[in-house]
Amino acid sequence: MWMPLHEAVARAGTLEALLPHLSTGRILACAVGFYTSEGSPVQQKDRRIPASWWGNAHDIDPPTGRAYFSMGLAAIDDKVVTYDILVIGIKFERAAVDALWSVKPKAPGRKRGVKPSPIWQQIFRHFDPVVDCDGRFPSVYSAASTVEAWLKKNNKNLSRSAIERGISKYRPDWITA
Repeated sequence: MWMPLHEAVARAGTLEALLPHLSTGRILACAVGFYTSEGSPVQQKDRRIPASWWGNAHDIDPPTGRAYFSMGLAAIDDKVVTYDILVIGIKFERAAVDALWSVKPKAPGRKRGVKPSPIWQQIFRHFDPVVDCDGRFPSVYSAASTVEAWLKKNNKNLSRSAIERGISKYRPDWITA
């Protein structure tokens, strides 16, 4: 599996933190295309970017996944003639990046769905001792009827279906069957 350049830079924190690992070959790199600065395709035997190229990388652009690599061509009159290769669609070996910069687990967020009504705490405070002393209810229906009557007596309101669901979800031990 491969990871786009921008994602690897985000994981490492900076491009500078990533480059030494590319130069040593600890992280493998590949690309979609290799081109001369004039736009002509450069033939590669495979899509890998050699580790030795990263020492000559410049104009690396993580959002677009592009970089230029300066290549030495030949010495002419004691001068090395260089040319640039544009590499596009740069990707890195995901396992190597993950090993160096592990993904931090997300902090547990609020669970989706409706929060339980705050009235449930009052119901639990009242009925937990009742169930302990008098025993369990024979059915969810009878437990819901008793809770519903207690809510009405105390000027509280919760729908019958919410009461039955709440008992089944939060206090199944109130029921014998």
